[in-house]
Amino acid sequence: MSETVTVEPNDTYVVKKLNYPELGEHCYSIKVSPCGKYFACTFGNGVIRIVAAQGNFESLQRNKLGNPYDDLPSTSVKWGAKTEDGEYTLVSTSAAGVVFGWIWDGAGYAERVFRIAEDRNDTATLDVSPDGKMFVTGGSDRHVRVYNFSEKALSTAMLKGVDENGHTRAAHNNRIFSTRFVSATAVISGGWESPVQVWDLRTGRSERQISGSQIGADSLEPIVGTTRFITASNRSTKQLQVFDYVTCREIEEESARLSSACGKIQLSGVRYCPATKSVWAICMKPHTVMQIDYTTGAVLGVVECKVPVMGIDVSPHHPGKCFIACMNETIFVVEGKNSK
Repeated sequence: MSETVTVEPNDTYVVKKLNYPELGEHCYSIKVSPCGKYFACTFGNGVIRIVAAQGNFESLQRNKLGNPYDDLPSTSVKWGAKTEDGEYTLVSTSAAGVVFGWIWDGAGYAERVFRIAEDRNDTATLDVSPDGKMFVTGGSDRHVRVYNFSEKALSTAMLKGVDENGHTRAAHNNRIFSTRFVSATAVISGGWESPVQVWDLRTGRSERQISGSQIGADSLEPIVGTTRFITASNRSTKQLQVFDYVTCREIEEESARLSSACGKIQLSGVRYCPATKSVWAICMKPHTVMQIDYTTGAVLGVVECKVPVMGIDVSPHHPGKCFIACMNETIFVVEGKNSK
């Protein structure tokens, strides 16, 4: 089976369905490059692909993790800073609890430059710092690990927090599903049965925590240029909420406006598009992605995916577009018909 691109019917969007031959494996994650020219995606057989983000969506690079990690899910991928020679850097994670660093020449050669094992951890989530030089991971062992790409090593592993009286407290009491940089020195993380944690990389601990959401996937999204972030919860009420990570307060009016658009639909992911001031949310059942106007709460459109959605991404280089990773080796690229 070769790579295929088909156009799906939709009144609101131009929907292109991409299929890459990976024996039906699920596409777990997708991330557009900082330059907007490419996207990287990962699959259940450990494969990482780099694909042209427009045109005919040609697959430019395909790499496997190597034994003994082949055929295990590659759970996430992010782009880092370019090297001094202008080459691209990427970081990916495996469900086996391993982090991989890559350098890609932008043409046809990608080299794995490091492999770091996270002992007794099922690594589920990854994010890269604003300058692209550091990254953090989270997973089943409840630690948030901080790495430096150039040093190819772990900088610190954060597990505990402090309360308002300065006493040590637990942070996460179950697995972590989402980690996001909100500034150069602050990271938020979310997981089952515990509040969202606000970590200070300078102190190596969670300085604050925010209750109210139910994080079961990669469903934390910073609103760039502000101290606010959005959460998506897999429940039938208060699915989308907006919080301030400095004050730890919910922006209740904005939460209510966004959640009202969801009805009773449970969510598993969210991304914010500054160019269109809209939110893209992954709906669990039915298998759809919904676009919501952030200012008014109006539903701008719905994309029928027909298979479960695993991840989404947006890019400032592609205003009005959404890149969607799905089960069964499927990717959708969605663009509003009026956004061109």
